[in-house]
Amino acid sequence: MPHVVPSPVASCLPRLAAPAATVLALSAAPTALAVPDIMNNFGTSYTAGGTELSFSTTNPSDCDRKAYLFTTPGSGAASLFTVESARVMLNSANASYPSASISARAAIWSVSAGAPSAELVGETFTGSIPAANTWQSFNLSIVLSPNTQYAFMLSIVGGSTASFKWANVRPIEITPTAYNGYSFDGNLLYSNSLSQWSAGPSTSSGNAFALVPSPGALAVGAVAALLAPSRRRRGTPACRLTPRSRPAARTAPR
Repeated sequence: MPHVVPSPVASCLPRLAAPAATVLALSAAPTALAVPDIMNNFGTSYTAGGTELSFSTTNPSDCDRKAYLFTTPGSGAASLFTVESARVMLNSANASYPSASISARAAIWSVSAGAPSAELVGETFTGSIPAANTWQSFNLSIVLSPNTQYAFMLSIVGGSTASFKWANVRPIEITPTAYNGYSFDGNLLYSNSLSQWSAGPSTSSGNAFALVPSPGALAVGAVAALLAPSRRRRGTPACRLTPRSRPAARTAPR
């Protein structure tokens, strides 16, 4: 009977445990993003009211828009300057739900002489607010320029008869946090009857919102982590394929 030499086998391959699954958790509420927001304002809880945005040409205290100023970093990767969307927390003006139909517009504006000057990108939500403290998303896809001031603005579409409130965070003294080299520069209120912007007090910087970066930043980071080579433990020899030794020939009995 011909002698069969076994195939080479790995002589030092350790027994490997099944790799753990990588899970990227996505939350409906903007409270746990894997990549920090460009700027956000979250609280331990939220008010049932907030800054009321209404359209009136007679009452100087009425405002139809509110803006948060911010400045981009001086340099960085392209994904750092790419905005994807914004989320704001809305409340009914009279605490009745579902609310009357409203028209709310979120936008990013250029800034000139310390005040918003021209809209660059924006989206309008028209509909009812279903319940108190409702997060509403707006698509704001835009690439920003380095070292430039912009305004993130929420407004009621001119002429709308139904007002709404931009919910405040608690504690109300909390102000927005900017990330990755961005800076928060204060907020402005626009008076309809006076047709001018005015600086809001520090306590009026407490509206709940998030300015969200492009998901490309998250995707690049996740892929890099998955593709990174694992480091071999010190002292572990490199594996070599070694043929099994051929058994010694047996002497036939006489």
